[in-house]
Amino acid sequence: MKNRNRLRIETSEGMSCLTIDSITSDDSGKYVVSVENIHGADCHFASVAVEGKFSCFKFYFLYENRYGG
Repeated sequence: MKNRNRLRIETSEGMSCLTIDSITSDDSGKYVVSVENIHGADCHFASVAVEGKFSCFKFYFLYENRYGG
């Protein structure tokens, strides 16, 4: 992302939230979420297409701890 000041990632038990302030069509694209611990790693992809005007975008990623850690 060009301006990281607009980006926030908040994480709590089993959930992470990516917030992008003042999102524009320039922010459209493929986003990758990667998680890892001592038991393993996983990643998922999401495609985002921004059309119109938004002041804020939130993408929630729910994950299950399959590795016991």
